[in-house]
Amino acid sequence: MEKADVEVTLPKTFVIGLHGTSKDSKRWPTSHWIALAKKLSAQQCHLVLPWASQTEHQRAQEIAENGNNVTVLPKLSIADLAAIIGQAWAAIGVDTGLSHLSVALDIPTVAIYTDTNPALTGVMASANGQIINLGGIDQTPSATSVLDAAQQITAPA
Repeated sequence: MEKADVEVTLPKTFVIGLHGTSKDSKRWPTSHWIALAKKLSAQQCHLVLPWASQTEHQRAQEIAENGNNVTVLPKLSIADLAAIIGQAWAAIGVDTGLSHLSVALDIPTVAIYTDTNPALTGVMASANGQIINLGGIDQTPSATSVLDAAQQITAPA
């Protein structure tokens, strides 16, 4: 994967947190993202957050203000974001096209569903990809279950 065209200093080990989505009902609670950031910090791993809208930027900033290991990216083109996703240890994302992109880039991905049925719209692994779909309609996975899933798919064989 190519480097991004913009200057972004990335942590050595990071999870890309794909928190933005088109419908509020598909969002994972901000408090869960903050809890995830704290759990990642305990493992010397950073959470990197992209954003596209002002609302997403504000949410990313709130998460960053509550964690010492969170990087909020500048606004990026899809090509530059894809380059950054391609460098991640793992991707954790809500029901969004970016979660599908992370899978296409062969990044271990945990996709979080709160408003849709992942059996119908969930991410699907490529030949080499490791994925886990969590949650479902009116089911909100905890930060612990999301991190456990990420560790399951990134553990050495």
